[in-house]
Amino acid sequence: MDQMTDFEKSILVVDDNLDNVDLLSATFAEVNIAVTTARSVAQTREILKSKKDFDLILSDISMPVETGFDLLAWLANSPDLGLREIPVLLITSELPEAINRIKGLSLGAVDYLIRPIPAEELILRVQHAIENVRRFKGLRAMLQDSESQANVGRLLAASSHEIRNLTGLVLVAANALASNFSADKASPIAITRKTIYALESSARLLAEISRNMASLLNERGAPLTALSLNKAVEETLQLTEMKTRQFKVSFRANDDAGELWVSGNLSLIKQILINFIFNACDALAEAFKEGTGKIEVRLTEGDSGFWQVRVCDDGIGLPEAGKRKSFEPFKTTKSIRGGTGLGLWLCSRLAESIGANLVLESDGPNKGACAVLSLPKATPPKPGSEIDITQYLK
Repeated sequence: MDQMTDFEKSILVVDDNLDNVDLLSATFAEVNIAVTTARSVAQTREILKSKKDFDLILSDISMPVETGFDLLAWLANSPDLGLREIPVLLITSELPEAINRIKGLSLGAVDYLIRPIPAEELILRVQHAIENVRRFKGLRAMLQDSESQANVGRLLAASSHEIRNLTGLVLVAANALASNFSADKASPIAITRKTIYALESSARLLAEISRNMASLLNERGAPLTALSLNKAVEETLQLTEMKTRQFKVSFRANDDAGELWVSGNLSLIKQILINFIFNACDALAEAFKEGTGKIEVRLTEGDSGFWQVRVCDDGIGLPEAGKRKSFEPFKTTKSIRGGTGLGLWLCSRLAESIGANLVLESDGPNKGACAVLSLPKATPPKPGSEIDITQYLK
């Protein structure tokens, strides 16, 4: 029997006793609660496979073939049907023993009632159970919505952080270019070429940041391809040369391994490495007021199946020795110059999106630090083949 008019709540009553079913249906109808009935656990399963919007299930325990306990066990083991969140209230007149109450509650029942029970109490217990679950779902939805909004806010702030980094490079390069072309001096061709490269590369990365940020908000993530890690690092060092020129910068590859091929996304790897290098510059500026200090970039073998890029400096270091593998937004390591704390948080998100991982290492205050990016190894492209870069230009 199915009473489905304009009721405020809807419950499924499971009981093999027809008299009980009729009584419960009439009782709940008086308080605007719709009742759908099932005479067995098997019939209940069929109903729930096609209708999942019940506010509550009120089930007898003692029924032929399968019991209310069997129904609870089936609900708990049917995650694909999305039924776990329907509250189940058990009712019985034959099993009042404590062991059965404990069993029912341990299987997930929200309450355990013993007949005879006054109609007013039964109605109140059912309504309270429904309201409690609705309140919980509402709070969870609010939390999920708040978290989604918080993530969007963090990504917007992180986008600003990245744009500021690259805008700084553009301004430095533009100033250098303007200086080289001043009326009273000849323009050194080598310096001009480096400046134009920095301008062009920064502009391309700026154009890709919006797409990179959007990739963190969907499940597809960024497109991946096999790429040369050596080349990615060399291009990043060229791009950041005007930022690092006051420091001593060295690059050392794994000579024994030759060219290192990884699976990743070229623009995201560059974005991460730019953050590493900028952080190293800031750490050196905090430690050495006269613009000295050194940055060492190394390519090494990491854990099985990974190549590593290590960007190390001998600057201010971290407040505590050790390794950091998790990063929170708005918690910065830049004690003197200040910072938003968004750079490494964003880098960790970007690394995760391409199957990589990020670690920050330090021996403590004034002992320098290393930012380490580990990327999955990849098979080099066949000789003569080209990497498809059109996906990065859309």
